[in-house]
Amino acid sequence: MNLGGFDFNGYDKDWNEDEDGIKDGDYTAKIDRVEWRCSKSGVPYLSYGLKLSDGRMVWKVSSLKTSKTRGMLKRELKIILDQSFESPGQVDLESMLDKEVDIAVQTNGDNTNVYIRSLAAPF
Repeated sequence: MNLGGFDFNGYDKDWNEDEDGIKDGDYTAKIDRVEWRCSKSGVPYLSYGLKLSDGRMVWKVSSLKTSKTRGMLKRELKIILDQSFESPGQVDLESMLDKEVDIAVQTNGDNTNVYIRSLAAPF
């Protein structure tokens, strides 16, 4: 079989491990990536890459589409940066990087929701 020149040795174990992804529960994660993006329908959203202590990544999206999702984003920014903003354009995304946060992962049908609960307590 043509494997396109790739060596898949060593990946077999990981391939079948944890097929359901990250289990529901509470985790501590580091904000590894954060950027403003735009949905296909033109709605801006904040995209987070959260790295768990075991190296796995959890992705979180916070949309500006509805007053409910805007409110959730405002609360999460207040937790992370300890300040409120008059406009989403005022948020200094770089200052969010490497912050450790306590998160909750909850599955609802086919959707996985990630909630930022608090800044992680220092060791």
